[in-house]
Parts: sequence; structure tokens; C-alpha cells
Amino acid sequence: MVLQSGTHTSTLDQNLNGESQKEIAFNFLSLNSGLRQRLWGGRPHVRLSLLCTRQDFQRQGAGTVLVQQGLALAEQLGLPGYVEASTVGYHLYSKLGFEQVDTATIKAADWDGDRDRTLVAMVRPATAK
Repeated sequence: MVLQSGTHTSTLDQNLNGESQKEIAFNFLSLNSGLRQRLWGGRPHVRLSLLCTRQDFQRQGAGTVLVQQGLALAEQLGLPGYVEASTVGYHLYSKLGFEQVDTATIKAADWDGDRDRTLVAMVRPATAK
């Protein structure tokens, strides 16, 4: 699988120690990239990047404000919004008008984790300009 840009590889090389961590990160990025390619195939959209909030600061509105900024850009451009949500973030994106269109699972063995993780591909349709 080919990543969208070479910057991912150089970032991985600089920030991760050991081949195991690089392989885990590459598996995750490849899964994301494959999901996007399958859904969009190069069609224009606004992709919201990873959004993480420390657990003790969740459910206080920060995530909503950040997502709304991305949605404002999508609306300005007249493009659909797209995000790959964790099961934890699913409710936030649903509340803001995103709909589930696909899923992908990262097996625990592929990322050295304690359980499988599911990414939920979600789209918010474009609004008229």
C-alpha cells in the first residue's frame, strides 16, 4: 500500500524507536490510507485529521469546537467532510452530522495491543454554497 506522501515515512523514522514501533505505525497509516482511497478515489473532500483529547478533558466542548472549525471550511468549499473515528469519538461526529459509511479493524496482533481497534469512516455530506 502506498501512503499519500513521503512525509509519513520520514516522520516515522525520526520519531519512533525500533522496527516494531515503525511497523505498527505503518500498519495504522496504511489502513487509514486504504480506507480513504477506497471511499474517495481522489474525489475532493475535507478530511479532518486525528483529534485526541486527554480523558480528563473530554466532554467539555473542546472537540466540538475543533470539529466545527473543520466543518466551516468544508461548508465554505462546498465539499463533504470526512473523518476516521474511533469508537470513542463516534458520538461526537454523529452529533455533528457525520454518518458511518465504512469500518476497518486493526487486529491487536498487528499493533501490539490488548484488543482489536475499529476505525469508523464517517462522512458529512456537502452543504450548498
